[in-house]
Amino acid sequence: MASITITLTDTPTGVVAIHTDFRPAIGAPCSPAQAAALEFINRINRDWGIPNTTPKMPPSGTTTDTTITRGEALVLVGPQGSGKSTLARMLASQLGAYSELEACLLDEPVQLFDILRAKPTTLVIDGVPSNAALSQIKLWLTNDRIRVRNVHRQATIWVTCPNVILCCMDATWLADKPRRFRVVNVHSSTQASNEK
Repeated sequence: MASITITLTDTPTGVVAIHTDFRPAIGAPCSPAQAAALEFINRINRDWGIPNTTPKMPPSGTTTDTTITRGEALVLVGPQGSGKSTLARMLASQLGAYSELEACLLDEPVQLFDILRAKPTTLVIDGVPSNAALSQIKLWLTNDRIRVRNVHRQATIWVTCPNVILCCMDATWLADKPRRFRVVNVHSSTQASNEK
C-alpha cells in the first residue's frame, strides 16, 4: 500500500511551500493514494503556492523551433533536466491558461473532470499516457468541444478541447502511433557539452 507524506510550510512571503517524499515514476501507473496526493499538491500550489508567472526561457541551446498546431499534440522528448517542462510552460502560457498534470491523472475520471472544468487552453502532461488516455487525447485533438461526465457527482459539462503538450524521456511508446503526435527532441547546452 502506498504511503505518502506531505508537509506544508508557511513562508515569509505568504505562500505555502510543499515538501513531499513522493516522486512519481514516469510511465508507471499511480495508486489511488498517489493520484489523490498529486491532486492535493496541484490544488495547494494553485490556491496557495507561488503565483503562476510567465515561465523563464529554457536554458540556452534548448530546441525552441516548436509551435502548437491544433489537431496534433506536441511531444517534447529529452533527458531529465533538459528543459522540457520549462519549454512546455513557456509555450502553453503564450496560448492562455494552462494546467499541468501527471500522465496517470488522465486515467482518473474525477480528477480529469475537475481539471477540464477549469477550461485550460493547454494541458501540459508529464509522463507517458496509457493507451486509454492516448485515445482520450486523440479525441481532444480531433474535436473542438467535448462533453465531459463525472459519474460520481452526476455532472456533465461541455468544454473546449485543450491543446496538448507531452513531456517524456523517450518516444518509443509512440512507435506504432505516430499520427497526431509531433516529436521534438529537447537538449540543453549543458547536456550537449557533457555528451562530448
